[in-house]
Amino acid sequence: MLIEELFPKDMQIASLPFAVRFFCCFTFLANGSYQKCIANNIYAPLSQSSASRAIKYICNLIVKHKSSEVTFPITNEEQLAIKATFYTKFGLKGGVGAIDCTHVALICPPKNDTTKPCSLYMNRKGYYSVNVEAVCDDKLRFLAINANFPGSCHDSGLWTTSKVRSFMSTQRGSLLLGDQGYPLQPWLITPLAEPASLQEPRGCDYNSKHLLYFTQYDGEIVAK
Repeated sequence: MLIEELFPKDMQIASLPFAVRFFCCFTFLANGSYQKCIANNIYAPLSQSSASRAIKYICNLIVKHKSSEVTFPITNEEQLAIKATFYTKFGLKGGVGAIDCTHVALICPPKNDTTKPCSLYMNRKGYYSVNVEAVCDDKLRFLAINANFPGSCHDSGLWTTSKVRSFMSTQRGSLLLGDQGYPLQPWLITPLAEPASLQEPRGCDYNSKHLLYFTQYDGEIVAK
């Protein structure tokens, strides 16, 4: 079902059309920043309060009706299909996904919350955030998302609690790609450290192929 089909028809006249809300929301999400990008866009002539309501409305629709479509490939058939395209595009065998984290900025959380003090959300870059772990396939489709940890948590810390990690540890011949922030494991391959100094020409070739995925796209979630 399309997201637009979930939009009540009786709201089209009394409120903003779905197309305007949708464009506003995805302009905001694509920029990964604040709402200034909407204010500067002639195709989304909304007030700040209307933009906020549109973003919240569309995001709630996606979470409620579409989050179940984010699924990790667990069958042999699903994994083989991804492995084939991974090898064709990037020359890496066994790849079923790439994992990385991104910081989603927050305003300062409540300072009087004793269960989750605001200091937990201060990341190493100096702003408040939630550290979101995501796994994508070769087509940039989300396979898994973990947004349960504050910004102070390191990428490798999120990985130790990941359901994807638990599943991958039972697999043979299936691999995830990760950057240097992750530990090298039988089911998680990371770049070799200084392969040239170790006279490893194959290591340099491997690093080039590994890097190809992470530089193929500009998305903050997939590449850093």
